[in-house]
Amino acid sequence: MDMVKSLTHAGRLFVVAAAFLLLSCASAGSQASAANNNVAEAQASKVAMRIELSQQLKAELAENEQHIHQALQELPEVKVSSLSGPCKNEKAFDASTVRKSYNRIRNESLAAFGARAETAEARAAAEREFPALPAPSTSECYGSAPIYTPSAISGLQSQLTAWARDSEKFSLLIDVTVRSSPQAIVQLRPVAATNVFGPAWTAFTFPSMFRGNYQLSVSADGYKPFETKFNLSDYDAPRIRCVLVENSKAGLSKCALE
Repeated sequence: MDMVKSLTHAGRLFVVAAAFLLLSCASAGSQASAANNNVAEAQASKVAMRIELSQQLKAELAENEQHIHQALQELPEVKVSSLSGPCKNEKAFDASTVRKSYNRIRNESLAAFGARAETAEARAAAEREFPALPAPSTSECYGSAPIYTPSAISGLQSQLTAWARDSEKFSLLIDVTVRSSPQAIVQLRPVAATNVFGPAWTAFTFPSMFRGNYQLSVSADGYKPFETKFNLSDYDAPRIRCVLVENSKAGLSKCALE
């Protein structure tokens, strides 16, 4: 009888332990599921925010062309009362005035991107393509004073207008896909915002990213890591292929745009 009681007691303890183990596993699974859901929600929130920023940026960049045209049309001509003969009808624009107008146009055009980290790389890419102000010239009619001729101003306006029309691409979002052999941890972060690191994702599609320069890091246990920069300004759906080399083998890991 004592033996039966002991076995019965042991059985009950086993059942209780098994139930506790099942509950613990279920709890751990629930926590892991909740953590995954939190990560997914955070990523979805970031994507939604970038989409909203993209729409705002597109609207503001669309106004740049009109602002550029108006600012250059308002440039005052240099007037010198002593001009006569062949110089009497020659028009010119004071170099310092043109430079001030150019700087204002540049600052106002790039201000559309704001100071947010999310648009820092798009702004840097747009800034790299912004037309440079050509050097002024001199004329016999105006002596050594630096000036810009009407043709030079017309050329500058054409370049700035073309930039304004093309700048819409910096508001468009792209999906960056990275394929790796073997499967690896991937980090993608904008070069222009070095204080903002992208998440380490094993899902290799980074959705709704602004165009620009990005730093890519790929790593896997037992393999040589790889890190490089990619300019993704001119790609609508960039795909990057990575091949990692085992630590024990010769050669280097590498990634390249497909």
